[in-house]
Amino acid sequence: MDQSQQNFLRIVGVVYGPGSNAVRCYFDRCFPPDVLNTQLSITLRTKIEALKQKNVLSDAQWNILFPAKGSASSVLFDVTLMTLLLRHFHFKKKKHPVDQDPKPKSDLARIKYYRNVIAHSKDGAIDDASYKEAWTDLCEVSGRQIRRANLKMECELLGRADLNMAYKAQREELSRNITRLEEHEAALESRQDQLASDLIKQGEISSKNEDIIKRIVTDLNSKHEEVIRSLEEHINNLKIQLEGMSKRLYSQQSTIPHNIKAKIMRQIKKWVEDEKKYVIIDTTVDILDLLMNHSSLTVAGNAGCGKTALIRHLALRLMSRGYEIVPIIEPKQL
Repeated sequence: MDQSQQNFLRIVGVVYGPGSNAVRCYFDRCFPPDVLNTQLSITLRTKIEALKQKNVLSDAQWNILFPAKGSASSVLFDVTLMTLLLRHFHFKKKKHPVDQDPKPKSDLARIKYYRNVIAHSKDGAIDDASYKEAWTDLCEVSGRQIRRANLKMECELLGRADLNMAYKAQREELSRNITRLEEHEAALESRQDQLASDLIKQGEISSKNEDIIKRIVTDLNSKHEEVIRSLEEHINNLKIQLEGMSKRLYSQQSTIPHNIKAKIMRQIKKWVEDEKKYVIIDTTVDILDLLMNHSSLTVAGNAGCGKTALIRHLALRLMSRGYEIVPIIEPKQL
């Protein structure tokens, strides 16, 4: 960084540091912070709207003066906005800054002038002669408006600061940031590769699982069809046994009235239909074995546990072996 570039950066520092603070100090004296929003919203709003209509005030500046949320504060005002408000609503008439003129209007105009020099610079450089003049002018103007004891020291520090060292430090920090970004990028690419590999493996596993699931489904379907066929054969056999039982019941002499016989047959037909939904478990087989070895069997259990379904299933199994079924609901039916 050559000397002219350093000169430019030092002027930038004093304009946006002490210079901006000088303008803000004077602005706050003219528009006290505790009544600023009242002045803007009530006293000056119509005039400010007129400036906006004339494009003197931009939309961005309007939003700073009248924010959608919260209230306006001079802390957020830049040099341009503060000098605009001062020029239109505080100073009686506009004058160009005159050398060595200590009036606030001239001081603020000087700061605004150097701010424009910075903003419109094409090469970011200031020669030594222009720099010395601007530096002295800005420091004196800031000192008159701020009146702060350490302002002179602040300006001197800006004037003596080794910008090359600061530039070097920033460049090194930028280099470190770039290195970290490259490391993050490499780590991200590695992670992406790992994810891609994992997805491929998951795809292979999914394919294998799909084959296994297909085989299981095929086996289940086959077993299901086999169970259905067996169940249909069992139901058909029960129907045949039921027809035989019906014939025997009506052909033999019996103390059971005909209307009761008809009711029994309707009940058993209903049992045969319900048998399609019955699921045989190991306990069912054990109970059937007990029943075959004993003349009677008592089934006990909580309500809803399947006692009735079990008894009806056992009765149908016995019917398929040639037994006749006579449902008894009440003891008096014995």
